[in-house]
Amino acid sequence: MGPVQIADEWQRVEGSPWPLGATWLESQRAFNFALYSRHAVSVTLLLYSEQDPFKPVHFYTFNPVFNKTGLIWHCRVPEEELRGAALYAYRIEGNDDPSKGHRYDLVAYNCKHNEANGHNNTDGANDNLSWNCGWEGDSGASAEVMVLRKQQVKNFFCLLMLANGTPMFCAGDEFMNTQKGNNNPYNQDNEITWLDWDLLVRNRDMLRFFKCMIAFRKAHPSIGRSRYWREDVQWYGTTDGADFSAESRALAYFLRGSSLRDNDLYVMVNAYWEDLVFTISEGRADEWRRVVDTSIASPDDIAEPGKGHPVSSLQYQVKARSIVVLER
Repeated sequence: MGPVQIADEWQRVEGSPWPLGATWLESQRAFNFALYSRHAVSVTLLLYSEQDPFKPVHFYTFNPVFNKTGLIWHCRVPEEELRGAALYAYRIEGNDDPSKGHRYDLVAYNCKHNEANGHNNTDGANDNLSWNCGWEGDSGASAEVMVLRKQQVKNFFCLLMLANGTPMFCAGDEFMNTQKGNNNPYNQDNEITWLDWDLLVRNRDMLRFFKCMIAFRKAHPSIGRSRYWREDVQWYGTTDGADFSAESRALAYFLRGSSLRDNDLYVMVNAYWEDLVFTISEGRADEWRRVVDTSIASPDDIAEPGKGHPVSSLQYQVKARSIVVLER
């Protein structure tokens, strides 16, 4: 929460929707907080001291009438109300995006399948933002399609666990539970919404990957911070320059861990449908160990702590539609 000069015409009570994040208003001796959320129905700002980052010293519940502009929730907290707080977080309530459902359905269905709801499949969102990996649904899906689906689910969860923000996922994602393409099961109390625990037995490799990624995140305090990564992150592409255009299919980044007494991470993301060669733009090859490669079958897709695989070259081939994580 660094000092930033902002114009005096900002709202004094409700706060401003811009810029996002926490911004110090020197002229008002207050902080402005702004959060974007598509699906939040209730937001509470929590303020913590550095000495106790678990028990809030102050909280502020946003009023959607006065503290919301479009999809942005915002408030202003005067300095005297901070009570020595140096850290902040949000408690958010709201429905998950009904067009997403379980992570597995994102890789198994191109279209919604809400026929069971009784509305001739007219209810629910039409923009699933999903890809079935070449076959709609489970019935008749080939082994090749299923391998790609597993890889895509690992990609989703890997990125989720590497994100700075608070990760959230649906119960059952860890063993590829499915709603059978129903993205609006509001009136279903049956196999569509129940957890199929038989899938836990059949997909133990996925459960292992989820557990190991959660443990990896917990072992690296540099990932989930109370502030943005800021100067500790450097963005790259397959080479030195990062391509942030809408058509880009490749991204890499270096996350420095020294400020939190953590190891450094180098993440390479290949969302392209062909293999790509990335140049590792930080350090020497012999300094790095590969700890995650979502293209590899279990149990070699993620290494146990301290058992990363040596990297032999700064030129690293990342398989199509996969993520590689290095550690040093």
